[in-house]
Amino acid sequence: MHTAATLPRSVDPLGAHDVEHREDFRRFVVEDAEPWHREQLGRLYQLWAQGNAAYFDGALVPPYILLTEPAGPRTYVDCGAVSGFGGRSQNRIRPSLLAGTHPHLRGQLDGRLRFVADVLLHETIHQWQQERSGQTEQAWHGHGPAFRDRANAIGRALGLAPVRTAKRRGSDRHLPSCAQWPHCVRPPDYYLGAYRPPLADPGDDHAEEHGPDAGAASGCATTLTPDEWRRVHSLVARRVSDGLGSDDAVEHQCWRRLLDRFEERAR
Repeated sequence: MHTAATLPRSVDPLGAHDVEHREDFRRFVVEDAEPWHREQLGRLYQLWAQGNAAYFDGALVPPYILLTEPAGPRTYVDCGAVSGFGGRSQNRIRPSLLAGTHPHLRGQLDGRLRFVADVLLHETIHQWQQERSGQTEQAWHGHGPAFRDRANAIGRALGLAPVRTAKRRGSDRHLPSCAQWPHCVRPPDYYLGAYRPPLADPGDDHAEEHGPDAGAASGCATTLTPDEWRRVHSLVARRVSDGLGSDDAVEHQCWRRLLDRFEERAR
């Protein structure tokens, strides 16, 4: 664990009152908050504590975790270095993710909780960057080499495939972006059918630089209705059945994979 003496110079250490207030806030939430908030936030603090112990050596102090709308209208969560009242480290999680009313997250509670747990783990890496490493990587929207390396270290422990930085460049440019970690490397059935990822806009060159805290998982994408999914599926299927007009095996494989994805969504 870092002490104030061993923190990088770029990190302003937490004061004793900061730590005390954050611990008191967590204690109030899990013991005295209104029933729904006590249940949901208590579960989130438990998940946070498990991640802190398993992947950050217990070095982090519980952040302020709030069930309230993030700043962006399409954002799942936002992670702020400073809270709205001047405290350090605040996570605002969209309540509809847990309530089952968000358009990208429906179905059984267990699947929704798995998704929200992954969102929280993603944000805990940002908390580590802000309060421990000092590598906030603003030029990468928080998802540069330091975030990638920490995500991949945790991913190895979870049995997940590696990811790259948010900017597609270098020898690992073919890998998924760490801005969407760990959702982008979870098996398709991990969320038990609860997660319905939006269709990303392929024309947005900056979509992969942001994570769920900046709206990239949803802010640079469009959600399709079931009828629209079936219509697009029909167009892709026709393209495949017509032989694609190309002898390029790689291109054909890409179209086949796209068709498989749309067939799954069109059901």
